[in-house]
Amino acid sequence: MNSSKIRSSDSANTEPASDGTRRASQSTPEQRVTELEYQLAEIQLHLAAANRKLESASSELQASTAKLRDSEEITRSTLGALKASLDREKLALAFAEIGTCEFDVKSSMVRSSDMSLRLFGIRSDQAELPYDTLVECLHPEDRPKFSHALEQCLSGTGNLDIEYRVAWADGSFRWLRTKGDALLDLDGDPIKVLWVTEDVSQRKDMDARVRFLAHHDLLTGLPNRTLFQDRLQQALAGAKRMQSRVALLFIDLDRFKYVNDSFGHRAGDILLQTVAARLRGCVRETDTVCRHAGDEYLIVLSALREPTEAALVAAKVLAIFDEVFVLESHDVQISASVGISIYPDDGQTMEDLIRNADAAMYHSKKSGRNRFEFFTPELNAPVAERLVLANQLRRAIENNQLVLHYQPQFDTATNSLIGAEALVRWNHTDHGLLFPDSFIALAEESDIIHLIGEWVLNEACRQIADWQGKGLNIVPVAINFSAFQFRRSSLVQGVAAAFARHGVKPQQLEIELTENAIMQDPKETAKTLDELHEMGVSLSIDDFGTGYSSLNYLKRFPIDKLKIDRSFVEDLPHDLNDSAIVQAIINLAKSLRMIVIAEGVETKAQLDFLRSLSCEAYQGYLGGRPIDAERFAVLLE
Repeated sequence: MNSSKIRSSDSANTEPASDGTRRASQSTPEQRVTELEYQLAEIQLHLAAANRKLESASSELQASTAKLRDSEEITRSTLGALKASLDREKLALAFAEIGTCEFDVKSSMVRSSDMSLRLFGIRSDQAELPYDTLVECLHPEDRPKFSHALEQCLSGTGNLDIEYRVAWADGSFRWLRTKGDALLDLDGDPIKVLWVTEDVSQRKDMDARVRFLAHHDLLTGLPNRTLFQDRLQQALAGAKRMQSRVALLFIDLDRFKYVNDSFGHRAGDILLQTVAARLRGCVRETDTVCRHAGDEYLIVLSALREPTEAALVAAKVLAIFDEVFVLESHDVQISASVGISIYPDDGQTMEDLIRNADAAMYHSKKSGRNRFEFFTPELNAPVAERLVLANQLRRAIENNQLVLHYQPQFDTATNSLIGAEALVRWNHTDHGLLFPDSFIALAEESDIIHLIGEWVLNEACRQIADWQGKGLNIVPVAINFSAFQFRRSSLVQGVAAAFARHGVKPQQLEIELTENAIMQDPKETAKTLDELHEMGVSLSIDDFGTGYSSLNYLKRFPIDKLKIDRSFVEDLPHDLNDSAIVQAIINLAKSLRMIVIAEGVETKAQLDFLRSLSCEAYQGYLGGRPIDAERFAVLLE
């Protein structure tokens, strides 16, 4: 295309222009191109700036979008954490068995959690219930207290904090504790009360148990000394005010130690519990039965007119022992001794009444047991003497005031020394040398007999070892075990320990037991005797013929000797009955391959008669009285 055509075309299609345009149109083509290029560059610059703004706006939009997404994520996380926290709170309250309630003041409606409904024993699918419906679940005695506490909370005079009982559908009552406070509007008026409730039944039961144990005996459930003293003081105060009488019964079980030692402590506990239950049935609701100590009980009879009323109750107490006591697999028959003191006749204070009732009980026991006695002033002296003597006896063991004397035993045919019986004596500082008859019974009552038995065992072994160390001819020494000592489970171990301690051979010691002691529990007796016999200890039955031995058991026991009681020997040979009994005992012993020793031989006629019946050995004043260890050593030379 040539330039003339271009110009012709421009001229034909262009409107009249201004001066500037005309000047431009007059420009050369090169200038025109340059101008267009310049304009194009400006447009490109503007376009680039617009693109940059657009890119900046896009970046800001992306950043805002990202921030929005982050904000939404944070919101979702916050809401999730809040929900999780609420769930954990609900779960914690559920595990803790804590219920929540919201009481609306205007509507008197209570919005309760599921746990709160369960605590109140309400079975309902509705969370909102009338306040009266909630109150009806409370124990009738506690409803006014709950409403009063809520009113105080609403009035601003106190927070809601109360313990009360609710009745469940099964008829049981539960203890609940509710704590809460009121929410107020801008004017300070209550609009709601929020509270939490928990079950405190277990704590209440524990508190009641602690209070019970503080005032009651754990084994029998009877009032203990603390509660008994309070009840007795109240009874005395009432008697003084009403000018009436109070009786105090002191009850002691006869031979309780026999039950404990023979059948075990479990059987003894059952016996004490059974006696306690029977004693409750002997008295009125206004009277008090107390376990005083061990196997001792006290009964307070208040508001009496005459002392004879106490005698009627004492007779009822003795009657409860007529029925057999079933102690696990054992049937046991025991009795009791009862002492009675009367206020104001026998004492004005609690201490005087207890002491005097104890004195009367002891007199009852000494008079044959299974009876009751009223206190008289003459009874105080023996009781005081008994207590003093018991304390002195305990100190006598500690102060080495006990001593053993040895009575020689001889062969009937040759009169040669074949043994000795160790007899305990007490060198009393005031009364001189006391024989066992004056303190052994006291030792058994005071539970000191075990200490005396252990001392006799060890002293006899020590003395045998001493004689042996001096080169003397040793003969077996017999010691006596009481029934109380024999029933101890540690007896065999104690004997073995004494042998080891003093270096004594088992054949050098003999153990004597009475018929009554070994027959109280024949099965356990057989076991203990077998263990002693296997050790090599010689065993003998003392005072044979005075007890109630069963020949069936006797043949099964590993007994080496029978000792004929002195009561059958003292009238020999003149008394035909005694002669027949002695001959029967000797024949029995020989048939069982046992040696017979006669006790209490004092005359030659007695010895000759025993010799004619082939009695192997004897002891008594004819052969020699009990003497101390130093003089007995002369017989061993």
